[in-house]
Amino acid sequence: MTHSYTIMPTIDATGKLLSPLFIVMQEISGDFGPLVKKDLFTAPNIYVTASRSRKMMKDHLKTWLEEVYFPHVGDRTVLVIDSWLTYKNQALLNNATPEGREVQVVTVPAKTTSLCQPLDVYGFRMWKDFARKIWDWVLQDDVKCEMHLRNSVLKLQSLVHNQFSSPRFRDMWKVDLINQLIRCLFCWKRMSAFIQSISAFKIK
Repeated sequence: MTHSYTIMPTIDATGKLLSPLFIVMQEISGDFGPLVKKDLFTAPNIYVTASRSRKMMKDHLKTWLEEVYFPHVGDRTVLVIDSWLTYKNQALLNNATPEGREVQVVTVPAKTTSLCQPLDVYGFRMWKDFARKIWDWVLQDDVKCEMHLRNSVLKLQSLVHNQFSSPRFRDMWKVDLINQLIRCLFCWKRMSAFIQSISAFKIK
């Protein structure tokens, strides 16, 4: 059996890759069965959940906010996310925000993801290339490991996240953001709302 999945890395403005990495696995029932849960690979740097489509739904966003985002950021933050419909649920965001915390959501305009979203523009290319090298090494050296299985996928993503969490990669993630801003010059009209949202959020 092969497994589709979605990963959601969280990176702050200093280029730090936060932990854990949020992973949504595709499961027919939308959840892990008791036997799967018993043998499911776990690691401190990954948080694993499931859905029927392997896409993030409202419950997954709430879990990500509560278990991944808020525990690892400051009291007042700006959250830059894409225009996926699930992310636009303001009521969910308000309910998941702890008392005394404040988050300003800035949404990358629709149809500009490939131009302006940092991970899509640059970061995921590095991530996928690193994972592909591990796949190639397994095949080349005939390592007895079935990479398509659920636990192998989780081990692979845990390893990639671990490596890219090194301080030596912080400049890479910051370049990712710079690349985004440069590309935004080519879609200025669509980015106007994005820039106005950032300008409206003033640090007290």
